[in-house]
Amino acid sequence: SVMHALLTILRKEGFVKGLYKGSSLTLIKGPVSAACGFTANDFFKSMLLGTAGNPERCPPGGWPDGCEVVRDPSKALKKLTPIEHLMTGGAAGAVAKTVIAPADRVKILYQTNNERPFCWRGVRRTFMTIYKNTGVTGLWRGHCATLMQIIPKSATTYTTFDRYRHWITVSTTLDNVSIRFLAGASAGATACGLTYPLDMMRARMAAHWDMTPRYPNYFAAFERVLKEEGISS
Repeated sequence: SVMHALLTILRKEGFVKGLYKGSSLTLIKGPVSAACGFTANDFFKSMLLGTAGNPERCPPGGWPDGCEVVRDPSKALKKLTPIEHLMTGGAAGAVAKTVIAPADRVKILYQTNNERPFCWRGVRRTFMTIYKNTGVTGLWRGHCATLMQIIPKSATTYTTFDRYRHWITVSTTLDNVSIRFLAGASAGATACGLTYPLDMMRARMAAHWDMTPRYPNYFAAFERVLKEEGISS
């Protein structure tokens, strides 16, 4: 159980070195991932909207033909469809995870091996060992599984956030900060619940030190886990 795992880690590795192993690496890759994700999301949205995000408003003195209003009012009103929200959210999540994938894999290797204490010198050696044994592609091993998990997760998060925010706004009298907090928590819970099996498979495929992968591919991993451990796993 989760409680048994927590107590075992506390007993064998300690509070900080066990439960927070690799947290300093997360503090670096977390902001980088968020920055890449939000930047990519805005970029993809602007691509889909085209000139809608910057309608031709009236310049000082009016247009040469005397018009003093927005050239095309429909541009200012254009919004993304739910499908477009899913596309931009999924693409943004894929970009962010691709950037930090090597650091993510190294972190998982330390988290799943209690005999390896975390240190930055060891992180450097781990990067070099993976590179020497499996080449640069080894740093992104299991990344396809990551994308299969993060694309639907990000797409669900970005899309449901606006829906939850609207529902909470019209049904409560909370302030804007509380509304955004509850909407974000609800969107995150929805996304995590729907994509958790994919996240577990990603960790299973990335958490090994051998040159030969534990599972040949994502679907083989699903089949083997279901056969050996059941659907509850």
